[in-house]
Amino acid sequence: MNKKYIIAIIIIVLTIISNNTYIKVVMAEESMDIETLKVEAKKKFSDVKEDSWFLKNVAVLIGKKIVNGYDDGTFKPNAQVTKSQFIKMVVTSLGNVDLMPAEDYWARTYIQKAQDLELLNEADEKTKENYESFMSREDMAVIISKAIQNEGSDVNSQTYESSIKDYESLDEQHREYILEAYSKGILTGYSDGEFKPKNGLTRAEAATVILRMIDKNERVAVKK
Repeated sequence: MNKKYIIAIIIIVLTIISNNTYIKVVMAEESMDIETLKVEAKKKFSDVKEDSWFLKNVAVLIGKKIVNGYDDGTFKPNAQVTKSQFIKMVVTSLGNVDLMPAEDYWARTYIQKAQDLELLNEADEKTKENYESFMSREDMAVIISKAIQNEGSDVNSQTYESSIKDYESLDEQHREYILEAYSKGILTGYSDGEFKPKNGLTRAEAATVILRMIDKNERVAVKK
């Protein structure tokens, strides 16, 4: 057998072994980082437990400084998220980590950035009272879909209509955004198959949605 041919085969084999080793090391490091974040989250918050379904989602976002907890040492996963709080989460998750709260109204800086990024409609009410009201699932879907619009779409989102049992009850102005978020695997419905657009969003649910938005590996496959 030609020596050059043998050497070439050896190089290929060594390259494959090296690449596989590198991949395993990287995966191990990433797994270790996540486990470390989980441990830190459980230490930091008295209401975040090992069996909490949202543990990983909250831990990762805390590590990325996208969400934080309360002064009493809790995360309050079941507390409803306000529009201003959710807007801050999304804006921060898009890389705007250095924004500072405004003096007159803490969320104004984040709201303005969200408007600059075209995540909000200019026609939206801009009063403090409006942004301190609870975020609905339908409004959340609009913001999330606008945040990922640069991904494009390689599927017909309308094929997901059958996945939403209460589709006909959705406001027409929200439908395309909800379908887009479904098709991307960012949003799913409740166990009964409904989306329940008027329902609020908990902090744990918000963390889950945000993580799926920024990490495609966390997205889910929705049955059409």
